[in-house]
Amino acid sequence: MGIYLQDQIEVFDNLKFLAGVRYDAVWQDSTFRPSFFTPDEVSNSQFTDNFSPRFGIVYQPIEELSLYGSYSRSFFPNSATTVSGDIIPPQQGEQFEIGIRGEFLDGRLISNLALFNLTRQNLPTTDPDNPQFSIPTGEQRSRGVELDIAGEILPGWNMIASY
Repeated sequence: MGIYLQDQIEVFDNLKFLAGVRYDAVWQDSTFRPSFFTPDEVSNSQFTDNFSPRFGIVYQPIEELSLYGSYSRSFFPNSATTVSGDIIPPQQGEQFEIGIRGEFLDGRLISNLALFNLTRQNLPTTDPDNPQFSIPTGEQRSRGVELDIAGEILPGWNMIASY
């Protein structure tokens, strides 16, 4: 079950704030047989809930140019189980992003440049000792630069480039 609330507030014509929150509640049950040769089944249940906030700001010094920043947290339940039958705790993440976006030639050319930092925990990974099961990773971090350019070169002919 998930409930999400979000609002974007225009403070001035060129300044906007965004705030949101998501509440998730997850009930999970897992039943499996550890081995073909084992008659006993292993059952496990897990309830987790989480609040995930999201904040953002957009400033437009001129109409064609937007400077922005955002922060968000994420939550995603796992269905993978460990060799002992435990359900892996939900994935959780945190992302920071800043960037600049331009729309030129009456919207026929759009460009975006962003710097991001994303950190996630509890991603399921194949258990090296028991490949039918999973283990949670400690922490994964992705950070980098993203550049996108899209535009209409000629009528009906569009170009998209990303790095």
